[in-house]
Amino acid sequence: MGYTPILHTINNKNIFTVLRKFIKTWYEIDLLQTDKEINFGDRFGINISENINNTLNLFMDLSNSIFYGNKKFLYSAFNYIFTNQSLIISYNRKQEFLFLLQEGQQDFFYGIKKNDLSEENPKIYRLVINLKTKETTYYEDLDLTNFLIQHICAKCSKIKTKSYSYLFSKNDNLMNNKIVELMNYYDFKTSFDKITILEKNDTIAFIDYTEHDYSSEFYSLTINKWTEKQKDITEKVVEIFEWKGWSDNTSRFKL
Repeated sequence: MGYTPILHTINNKNIFTVLRKFIKTWYEIDLLQTDKEINFGDRFGINISENINNTLNLFMDLSNSIFYGNKKFLYSAFNYIFTNQSLIISYNRKQEFLFLLQEGQQDFFYGIKKNDLSEENPKIYRLVINLKTKETTYYEDLDLTNFLIQHICAKCSKIKTKSYSYLFSKNDNLMNNKIVELMNYYDFKTSFDKITILEKNDTIAFIDYTEHDYSSEFYSLTINKWTEKQKDITEKVVEIFEWKGWSDNTSRFKL
């Protein structure tokens, strides 16, 4: 068994089917599903689109599957979607905000504003709470499709493997040329707004072109392997970037 590229097949109609298959094949997680999908609109007494409801069911199934069926927790840099205590699906009527995820410091959240709940691909916002003053500030993030890609696919390091991560200046022409060479090595290149995903059997790379608040002048490159037996990508990365070692992911996982 190994990973066969699938993310390049995503479109607006099949995204949830492909993401569920990706979770199964890349992370090797058997998703536990209820006999009947939850209607979160009815549960919260609000009207939400089909895609938002599908997102909430996917997150819930993934969280339950890890907590009850897969005793290895996956690591994600910007959230804890893959652990059992981060998913905070709820609707706050005072703030008129549908909460999705909670950041580890418990002072900012990802969610959707009330006025966008009927949209199939709404904007996701980061709600930042000042712990001293309790004041709230909203920052526009990705749309729903790209949010799902980023949080489920892009941060996809695996236990017992090693990864390459590199932060590079967007004005670094030499590095940009090396990335073009890397792209030519992979079989599939798929762009999702500000994220480009590269796929080849047993390896995924992603380039994040998002201008983060803390690093607007930099982009990031991450290369992951499905198994340490995948030697070709290791040799290719050393050849292109002259990097001598992969970072160990073991400490990023809780067993």
